[in-house]
Amino acid sequence: MSSIIATSVMAAGLVFSLSVALLIEELIFGAIFRLFFRRSEQAVAATAVGSAGFEPVKQPGGGR
Repeated sequence: MSSIIATSVMAAGLVFSLSVALLIEELIFGAIFRLFFRRSEQAVAATAVGSAGFEPVKQPGGGR
C-alpha cells in the first residue's frame, strides 16, 4: 500500500513540477517571442497592396 502512495505522490510531484516549469517558460519566453515575431504595421499595410508591397510587372508581348 505504501508503494502505491509513494508512486502517486511521485507522479503528482512530476506533474506539478512540469506545470510550473511550463508556466514560467511561457511568462518569460512568450513575451520575448511576441516582441520578435510580431508583424509590424508597415508589413500589414504592404500585404494589402500586393505580395511584399510590389505590383506585378506586365510582360511585353502579352506575357508569353
